[in-house]
Amino acid sequence: MKISPSICIDLGAAFTKISIRANPNDTSILLGDPGQVGDYQICIPSLALHRVSTDSWLFGWELLDLDPSSFKNSDDIKIYQNWKKNLFPADQEAAFDIGTDDEISKETKEFLLENDPHQQAITCCREFLTALGQELLPLLINQHPQFKSLTVDKFKTQICVPEFVLNTKSATLIEKIMEEAGFKNKRTFCISEPKSSLIGVLTEGQNYVNGDGTPNINYMFREFELLEKLTSKGEAIFFLDIGAFTTDLALTNLDKRSRKEIREAPAASYPYGIFKLDDMVMAALGVEFRELIRNSEASFRENFHRIAYGGDESDTIILRDGTELDNQLIANCLDEFAAAIIESCESFLSEFRTGDIDIAVMTGGGTVCSRIANRIANGLSQFDIKVIRAHQGANVKNLDPISRELVRGSSAIGGTSILYALR
Repeated sequence: MKISPSICIDLGAAFTKISIRANPNDTSILLGDPGQVGDYQICIPSLALHRVSTDSWLFGWELLDLDPSSFKNSDDIKIYQNWKKNLFPADQEAAFDIGTDDEISKETKEFLLENDPHQQAITCCREFLTALGQELLPLLINQHPQFKSLTVDKFKTQICVPEFVLNTKSATLIEKIMEEAGFKNKRTFCISEPKSSLIGVLTEGQNYVNGDGTPNINYMFREFELLEKLTSKGEAIFFLDIGAFTTDLALTNLDKRSRKEIREAPAASYPYGIFKLDDMVMAALGVEFRELIRNSEASFRENFHRIAYGGDESDTIILRDGTELDNQLIANCLDEFAAAIIESCESFLSEFRTGDIDIAVMTGGGTVCSRIANRIANGLSQFDIKVIRAHQGANVKNLDPISRELVRGSSAIGGTSILYALR
């Protein structure tokens, strides 16, 4: 059986991560720009700028330090942040794409694109994925000598979506957009974000195929020493991935370490991401702060996340422009946000928990923020579950830290696993 090279796109609300694997026994790696600083090397901003007069688009790193307020009086420039939240409507079957309906007049299309957030999101998604496939991916792939002989169309490409999107009309639209953007896959493009994250964390990107075409699970999990303990005890692992748009949960029992059992593990996605927390904080701090965030460059918002959600519990938070914020109000929002996630965990576990769950693993950009990670870890203790793997900044005892690449990119890394290629 020939196993194709693989690309996985984790289309995030704040950042997009892309993983790549050329050969079956290669370690999956995150593509990125080494010229960027810190996490920006592997995190591609999911920002979109549309110049209406020329119908041209810009995406990614170029927009990180772009000040939206500089275009405040220009009708020609449209900047879209957090458009992913409008990509998947609450009623998934209500999703539709005006680009596929020739009966809609030009005027109606223009009106919908101007006034309908769902259509704006679909357009952003189409343009973003097309730019990835035709411009950015070829550039990033060529930075790696081992991939230079490969073009994007030689890869089997998959895209991570929230669990609640699978098998809906929204998923059908994403499939169509991926195909239009030039990506290839003989099956389906969409895979479960929580399940791919689970695989990414367990394998840490390791891949190995035996001579008979079966995956060598022992080799692929060789870096995770705790796995042997879990296998002998038959306990399950609980996974939480807190992103910008959703919190993704998954649960697996590794008794047999079957690739089918891992891929079909119970999973769910809930609409509690960092941008939801931002909305809560903006409502608590008032209109002035809301306008400051909405009219600031993306890098300013990320700086706010690091200071407000990853700092200490002091009385005042001071942003890089000197703005002072009431930390108690932010702490109240953090408490409410964490409580909503814990409530989702309780609902998920009550449905899928069938035995002992001794440990939990936390990934995702939200868990880089210590004030979030600590609250989630404390909340899980009520279920007698202790966190054993998370970002090293999480203030948790006996923690086995996860690399920043895995914290930010576990879903993308898991999506290029041979466990998907051999399904």
